[in-house]
Amino acid sequence: HQERLARYFADRRRPSGIEQFDVTDWFPGPHTGVPLLVETVAWLECALVATYDGGDHSVFVGQVLGMGRDPVGAPLLFCDGQFESLASPQAKSA
Repeated sequence: HQERLARYFADRRRPSGIEQFDVTDWFPGPHTGVPLLVETVAWLECALVATYDGGDHSVFVGQVLGMGRDPVGAPLLFCDGQFESLASPQAKSA
C-alpha cells in the first residue's frame, strides 16, 4: 500500500508546499511540526544539519529528533527501478 505514496512523492509534477500533502492523512511532527504521513511503516523527524551537492540531487544530513514505526507493516524498497516489499511470503499472499 506504500507504493502509491512513494510514486506520488517521487513525482516532480506534484504540487509544492503544504498542498502536496492533501492526498494523504498526516499529522504534525511533535518537535518541528513537519508533516508525518499516517500510512507509513516508519517515520523520522529530523532537524536539518547540513546540505551537500550530490550532482543531480541534494544530500541532506539530519539530527533525529523523534521516530516511530508500525510494528506490523512491511518496509517498501526501491532497487533496480522497481519496488519490492520485505513482507514474508505468507503476508504477501494474504
